[in-house]
Amino acid sequence: MKNRKNLLISYVQLLNHLDPVFEEYTYGDSGRRARKLKKVLEPGSYVFFHTSKNRKKYITAYYVVDHWCDTVDACQNIKIHI
Repeated sequence: MKNRKNLLISYVQLLNHLDPVFEEYTYGDSGRRARKLKKVLEPGSYVFFHTSKNRKKYITAYYVVDHWCDTVDACQNIKIHI
């Protein structure tokens, strides 16, 4: 069995910025974090989102990776957009 890499990402809700986009089942990032996503994730990997509230940590959501693609390709993929 292959050793899959999984990621734990701190989730901070930003004004006017939805990421992850739960309606599209997508998550994206840029710069160093984007390079890490491409390097580490493969089909079957888990991406967990966590946050803290009242000094307690919570998993708020998770995705199981089907595939990853560059933003330009994702924007042109009609299967992603609702």
